[in-house]
Amino acid sequence: MACYCGLRLGELAGLRRAQVDLDARTIRVVENAVEVHGHIVRGAPKTKAGRRTVPVATTIATELEHHLATYTPPGGDAPVFAGAGGGTLRAAAWRSRFWTPAIQAADLAPLRVHDMRHTAVALWIPAGANPKQIAGWAGHTSVAVVLDRYGHLFQGHESAVLSRLDAFAECVSVPSGDAESRGFSRVFRGFFDQKPPAGDGQQAVEQGKHRWARRDSNPRHLPCKGSALAN
Repeated sequence: MACYCGLRLGELAGLRRAQVDLDARTIRVVENAVEVHGHIVRGAPKTKAGRRTVPVATTIATELEHHLATYTPPGGDAPVFAGAGGGTLRAAAWRSRFWTPAIQAADLAPLRVHDMRHTAVALWIPAGANPKQIAGWAGHTSVAVVLDRYGHLFQGHESAVLSRLDAFAECVSVPSGDAESRGFSRVFRGFFDQKPPAGDGQQAVEQGKHRWARRDSNPRHLPCKGSALAN
């Protein structure tokens, strides 16, 4: 769950049975549970972005279904990952009894529980998730956080983008002697065939430009633009 769904340890401890939808393969993160001076404190996530719905892969949903049937107490309010006696999981005790011995046996020390959350993002990116999806699933407040922290993992995606662009260009035969001979597939023919209304749009047509020129997001001297289009 931490490694594939990106939940924090407090969110895992606060997860209740009713917040798991196995049919839709989603988890609603609406509260967390942390231990403060020996007492369990439940509360909502610190930010609005922290309240979120996280998709669950089929393989994880299958394991989660088995876990719910085997280890989770009955009732919608029951903690999915229960501690001793079916109560809320206490992070400190769980680390010392289970986490630390497991990572030492696997020779992975000093791996932290929170590193599993980073692992989830590192898996989402090559799986095809975009920064907006990642921000939503991880509970980050903005896409900028994702790009600042994980931007280096997106390197190399330009190859896939360029391959798709090549596929777009090759999916049609391009006739010569018209706008399409300039490298545009007939998918875009409508942009050249439709004339804008009179006025500044008509002037754009006289310059040999398409209808996007009515709202130019990069204004430059018209002769410069005409020369660029001619090339």
